[in-house]
Amino acid sequence: MIAAVKSNMAASIPDLSGVDAASADGLPVARIGDLVLAMVISPSGFSYLGRAVAIRRPLAELTRADFIGHDGRIADEAEFLARVAEATGHKRDLASLDRVRPHVSE
Repeated sequence: MIAAVKSNMAASIPDLSGVDAASADGLPVARIGDLVLAMVISPSGFSYLGRAVAIRRPLAELTRADFIGHDGRIADEAEFLARVAEATGHKRDLASLDRVRPHVSE
């Protein structure tokens, strides 16, 4: 499963270097700042976008138990990559807004 993530990422989303990792139990994972996303497969067989915040361990050491929140179902690894790209864009937008500080005179 992770091999497909690597090949898709290289072809379509070259700036997401954190996606080429797998967790200890084989989940595709990505770190975006303090957010870690994973493609988690439920016991009933559907996949969802798992999330964890402020985990500093290497991605390869994470397990499914580290992902306590989720952001809905995802169809496949391509959708996982798209959601990672979307989250990366949001983080980038927030960072650029933080840098723009208007001067307010009193």
